[in-house]
Amino acid sequence: MKKLICSKIFESKDEDELSCIEVKSPCGTKTIEWIPRVDESFLPKKDMNDELRALFWVDAITKRNYKEFSDVVSFDTTYKTNKYNMIFVPFTTIDNHKRCITIGVGLLAKETMEFYTLLLNCFLNCFGRQTHVVVNDQDSTMAKAVETVFNELTHRLCMWHIGKKLTDKFSAKIINESNFRKRLQGLIWNSCIGLDTFEEKWKYLIKRYKLEDNKWLKEMYNI
Repeated sequence: MKKLICSKIFESKDEDELSCIEVKSPCGTKTIEWIPRVDESFLPKKDMNDELRALFWVDAITKRNYKEFSDVVSFDTTYKTNKYNMIFVPFTTIDNHKRCITIGVGLLAKETMEFYTLLLNCFLNCFGRQTHVVVNDQDSTMAKAVETVFNELTHRLCMWHIGKKLTDKFSAKIINESNFRKRLQGLIWNSCIGLDTFEEKWKYLIKRYKLEDNKWLKEMYNI
């Protein structure tokens, strides 16, 4: 599909907050499309030097998606832009076709309690209600901000981020020369397993690979 180049934007008086946009393809063909107009949910924050420090953005489509699919929301701060060295924070949920959809994006200058709280308050103000479950990584500062702003939800950790830490938390011999990783993932990703069976297999796994003194694994288990 050829990339379309936006050439002009015309605001409409449509009640659904649509904008008329004229787009031009590389071959010169022009078409008219109607798209949701960016509204008050574009929320920048600048410092005393008029430099951008934080930003949160949603539009009419993302608001509609959140209204329909707001049970679980994930947001990730592992991305950084190159030019401005700001943290890119996409907010993602799952639709009824099990597809990931973006419901908002943020930019932060720092990963601090102040900036996380600001971002999450912008999220709450834009959408008007809390989600039921938030999924993100193990950043302690982020966790405190989530608990401060979203006091009605359940907070869960992202398994993808936890899985990436396995090579740092266990010896190379366990990771590379055994099927420990396969056994561990097969256990924690099994949604059909009962509690008693999980406990039994967990204890066997710990004993089998002599991980009784692994502090990180104990912390993960106690969560």
